[in-house]
Amino acid sequence: MVRLWVMVVVSGLVAWAMAADVRKPTIAAHADGTFSINASNQVAINDVKGALSVYAADLDNDGHVDVLSASGVDDKIAWYRNNGNGTFSAQINISTNADEARELQRRQDCVVPQQWRGTFSTQIIITTNADVARSVYAADLDNDGDIDILSASLGDDKVAWYRNNGDGTFSSQIIITSDAKGAFSVHAADLDNDGHVDVLSASVHDDKIAWYRNNGNGAFSAQNIISTDAKGARSVFAADLDNDGHLDVLSASADDDKIAWYRNQGNSTFSTQIIMTTDADWVHSVYAADLDNDGDLDVLSASYRDDKIAWYCNNGDGTFSMQIGITTGANGAHSVYAADLDNDGHMDVLSASEADDKIACTLDANRDIMIQTESFWVWVSSALVIWIVAASEDEPTITTDADGTLFINSTNHVVINGVDVLAVLTSMAVDLNPRRVMAPLEAHVLSTNANGAMSVYAVDLDNDGALDVLSVSRHNDRVEWHRNNGDGTFSAQIDISTEVDEARSVYAADLDKDGYADVLSASSNDNKIAWYRNNGDGTFSTQIIITTNADAVRSVYAADLDDDGDIDVLSASPDDNKIAWYRNNGVGNFSNQIIISGRADGARSVYAADLDNDGHVDVLSANYRDNEITWYRNDGNGTFSTQSNITTNAVGATSVHAADLDNDGNLDVLSASYDDDKIAWYRNNGIGTFSSQIVITTEAAGAYSVFAADLDKDGDLDVLSASSSDNKIAWYCNKGDGTFSTQIVIATDDDGAIAVHAADLDNDGHIDVLGASHYGDKIVWYRNQMGQALLNL
Repeated sequence: MVRLWVMVVVSGLVAWAMAADVRKPTIAAHADGTFSINASNQVAINDVKGALSVYAADLDNDGHVDVLSASGVDDKIAWYRNNGNGTFSAQINISTNADEARELQRRQDCVVPQQWRGTFSTQIIITTNADVARSVYAADLDNDGDIDILSASLGDDKVAWYRNNGDGTFSSQIIITSDAKGAFSVHAADLDNDGHVDVLSASVHDDKIAWYRNNGNGAFSAQNIISTDAKGARSVFAADLDNDGHLDVLSASADDDKIAWYRNQGNSTFSTQIIMTTDADWVHSVYAADLDNDGDLDVLSASYRDDKIAWYCNNGDGTFSMQIGITTGANGAHSVYAADLDNDGHMDVLSASEADDKIACTLDANRDIMIQTESFWVWVSSALVIWIVAASEDEPTITTDADGTLFINSTNHVVINGVDVLAVLTSMAVDLNPRRVMAPLEAHVLSTNANGAMSVYAVDLDNDGALDVLSVSRHNDRVEWHRNNGDGTFSAQIDISTEVDEARSVYAADLDKDGYADVLSASSNDNKIAWYRNNGDGTFSTQIIITTNADAVRSVYAADLDDDGDIDVLSASPDDNKIAWYRNNGVGNFSNQIIISGRADGARSVYAADLDNDGHVDVLSANYRDNEITWYRNDGNGTFSTQSNITTNAVGATSVHAADLDNDGNLDVLSASYDDDKIAWYRNNGIGTFSSQIVITTEAAGAYSVFAADLDKDGDLDVLSASSSDNKIAWYCNKGDGTFSTQIVIATDDDGAIAVHAADLDNDGHIDVLGASHYGDKIVWYRNQMGQALLNL
């Protein structure tokens, strides 16, 4: 028998419900995959003015679970004594100073054992002094064995607690802080592993997540700010997300639609904000539980405007999958919780939605979906975690498209705890070509403060073995980097220089032969190429100018052009149509500008590679105004041939790159061209002659950047593009012979996508993708989960 207790706050009514002992609950299946449960024995308490939060705990140590509420209209924190015999006391006020109490706080005790079944008293007021009380929570704060009470109140910016005297009576309000502007959520957990329960708060008006250290007797430290980047902070929770034994902090912030977490460093400090998603529209609630029984804590969210209950799968190291929807039918989703409601060993999900006055339960069973036909079986993980198998008496209908996509339509049988429900699987698509399908890449935002981001590059700047991220931004004149913590999490941006007027390009190479990667920048408004000496620990010298004679320079690159063992520097500048280089004397001193070409009309991009297999590094350029991709043969001592055109059909050429795309040992050439939306390549015949243009796609609107890397670990180089007019980062799978798949979109929300790069940023052996968006001011990387996500068909 399923015995379910649920507490709900709807329109001033505090109610609880339990499935009757004598009557089996009715379970109805809905089209969106959710299941509603109808149960008897609802008890209502209706003397709560604007009830906004409810919690359950044994407040008077009598073995019976009492009820705690917060209400906004009468600023009241109150509780209801459970008499243990099916009757409850009158309302007992704890406080009437909690103006507009709000959030539903949850505790495992809300799923009440049979022996604690009861009805509740009238209200017992704890306080009426919590101005606009929004949240209530219960925990033993003074280590005396009694459950004390916490509140967060919006109107007076207070986080406060009420000492339990041991008999269910409480002290007057004890203020922890009055500096949580618009206090909205409160939570309690031992954050510093000292055995004392500390306090967390989320405050909506100052975008703040903060904590307060418990000194052991219920006295608390001043406010310790964890973050001020949770815009419109609505919810806070604590859980060990990275399995290191320290409780990390989770937040939900409505104004930026963000779920984020903050790594507990183990020394009472927390990392900067680690964003899980910005796709939870006006998110109101966050919770953590092990939903897939793999031993780590996953994350749940409830978002109000998109009516969504969703979860985020923990990969085991504190990195998370993209958002997985559970339902979009929770109208005005306000709160989410997880518990094993049916005692089957799997965590079920409870949600409260404000607009439809609904408490919903999603039951969790077997985790696999199996579809079987005569020719193959497919197993897929499901967010709803139920077992579905094609009915033996029903033949599936299979439709195959010309591109090899297989659509299966079938009636299916659903089994949930012995209750049989018929459901229809309307369609499922399985792509059989290529044989392996890579999962969507997971987005991680490094910065939204790269004002006019232009270029991005990955390199180990602090010699810790992890690739850090370099970027330049045009509108705030910055060269910056983000330190990689070794697991794919990154520091906030660290300035290298602000002495660049409209920074356009960044690159890194060891210019002074000291073993450390130095940084190069190009800035267009001051016509400057400059470098910054790496001191070996990720700190840098002041700017060292190489030249100010590259008119409106757009691109910088480094390679040994004169075969002397030193890394020289290259530039492309459109206003003087120059491709030029600067000879390195071996210790980071550079010659004056040496012009390779003065007729690269609108030179936008420069690159270097040995294109004719003679052992000398040649030079490539992309020229915007004459639509040309050109190369310059290196004669071996840093002298170059005249310009040789590879194509004149790259209309508005913006980027050039070289890579062996057909596995013949010769470096081929890639181009991106803005005005014809084209990514193309040119086959190298081995002696520096090239085929005509081979178009990979014309669906990269405003193509701006191109790069090559093996994303799917099949031994050949795939192609990546960034296109600014359609805000897209995309890739094209190399089939092994230099032919490519159609465009596979990684992201469409990189506003003005302008740069793309690839490198293994989380040290998992898979090449991740790095992008910069000019109009979105964003540096973002996309985790390649190919190792665990490939589906073999």
